[in-house]
Amino acid sequence: MATATAAPSTPNAHAPASSAAADQPIPPPHTGRGFVVQVKEYHAVAQWHWDAGDDVCGICRVAFEGCPPGAKFPGDDSPVVWGKCAHAFHLQCITKWLAQPQGGGAGAGAEPKCPICRRTWEFKEAEMARDEDQENGGDEDDDDDDDERMDVTDAMP
Repeated sequence: MATATAAPSTPNAHAPASSAAADQPIPPPHTGRGFVVQVKEYHAVAQWHWDAGDDVCGICRVAFEGCPPGAKFPGDDSPVVWGKCAHAFHLQCITKWLAQPQGGGAGAGAEPKCPICRRTWEFKEAEMARDEDQENGGDEDDDDDDDERMDVTDAMP
């Protein structure tokens, strides 16, 4: 039984092009990715508020409402503090972390690092707490102490 092969109906892609086709630009191959958009300006219109009540400390993995290791009572013994990178920890936990040279602390001349993102650790200032006090008319006897924040930059050894 003999088999016959048909000649290809399309020209060979590797064959030299005619001089007329060489003058026209070749379109780029289709990548299937759609079109490309260049963003010239961006205006954020959303506001986000984080409630630490349901979250856990990134170091000890204990809920912020709970009692971290080494603290006798939850809350005042080790308040929740935020870094400028927006990560939050118990004050006691981040203080111990920053004191460890192998854990990202300031040992051997290195800058202290956030345990989550490894950015240089800086305590976030209590600007938000001051703004909230101004919104409340400066009333310091406010019964809602759930979102109390404190400036702990002087608390570091």
